[in-house]
Amino acid sequence: MPLSRSAGTATASALLVATLALTLVGPAIGKPKTPLTVEVSAHPAHTVSYDWTLTKTATPGGTISTTDSQTNVTYEVIANRDDGTTSEWTVRGEVAVNNSAKHAFDDVVATATADGAACTVDGDGAVGQVPASTTSTVSYVCTYDSKGPGAKPKVDVEVSWKGGYKALKSAPVSFTKPDKTIDGAVNVTDAFDGAAPELLSGGEGLTESKTFTYTRTLATPKTGCRVYPNTAHLESVLSKKKGEKGNEPETASAEVTICRPKTPAPIISTQEVTPPTQVASVAPTPRAKRAPRTRLRITKRGPRRAVAGSLVRYRITVSTRTKVAARRVVVRDILPAGMVLARRVPGIQVKGRQLIWTTRGLTRKRSITKIVVLRVLKSARGTRCNRADAIARNASRVRTRSCTRIVQPKPKTVSPAVLG
Repeated sequence: MPLSRSAGTATASALLVATLALTLVGPAIGKPKTPLTVEVSAHPAHTVSYDWTLTKTATPGGTISTTDSQTNVTYEVIANRDDGTTSEWTVRGEVAVNNSAKHAFDDVVATATADGAACTVDGDGAVGQVPASTTSTVSYVCTYDSKGPGAKPKVDVEVSWKGGYKALKSAPVSFTKPDKTIDGAVNVTDAFDGAAPELLSGGEGLTESKTFTYTRTLATPKTGCRVYPNTAHLESVLSKKKGEKGNEPETASAEVTICRPKTPAPIISTQEVTPPTQVASVAPTPRAKRAPRTRLRITKRGPRRAVAGSLVRYRITVSTRTKVAARRVVVRDILPAGMVLARRVPGIQVKGRQLIWTTRGLTRKRSITKIVVLRVLKSARGTRCNRADAIARNASRVRTRSCTRIVQPKPKTVSPAVLG
């Protein structure tokens, strides 16, 4: 039966209303006329830790025998900085959800992702309801693993709301200048013959490797020998406002001994003495010879990275650098905070946080090696430097260290139980 004009108009109006309702609700039909918009901010941060080594030499060095009143000695101090280790890569920012519509949006949820990073959003990303003509914000943080970010890092944010709708937004990330630097700048000083340390020229606020060369004039004693100690110091430049904590100072010594040789006794002729008499010769009392000096070498090897709660092994080796044997060598290992001795080592004394062992002699063809096993406390964080030194009766103290970055173990993933 044909429809009347009035009936046809009513039927068409009903179809139009139904179509509009489906457009506003169902994602399969289309999106809202005024969807939510998203803005993302990204603030990257990372830490760079530098490791410095200090060496010092004297030319001429060791023991110098001379009849001159003074001797010029050239000292060389080398402060060497490595390329740095980057860690603690993080990105923090806010997700702003803008609603320019005249109605509210419900069940709004925000999620953040980044390649190579674990991201969390405050409140598990639940933004909730965004009222009409307002903006709601939520904070997020992304923490990268030890490999750090890729070539073109970015943070991807997805915002979803009731009805199955979604809005996507990405924020590029640029890691340029670190927000935190450990041992980025140091002061290099020099202490001569027991005097207070003085800054070397160009050694204040040093931020890169540098070699310092200078000359001192050492006086020759009237008799016997005189030892001239000379020690260089390297110490971090710290900012009290930022609460920075640097590593322990480094030292390097170069000791020079100046000796005046003995004057030979004059020869007295007895040919003109009449009558000739025979004088019994008396052998002079021999003086104890001073033991020749030598130089020690100490190395320490350990892992660059360790997981909190695990065991770490450090290998300490001491040897001589000259043909002269070292007498009564004392080796000391200082445990860093956050690590404890896991296994007792035969022949090693434990005094607080110090491990000490002694050997009577050490020749050039012989070295001593100890392996120390430590346990990293679960509460340990950041970089821990394990330091060791060695000294002998006829050798100056030498030092070394091995730094290990402590990371937290990855959380275990528990699969949900399947209920049948």
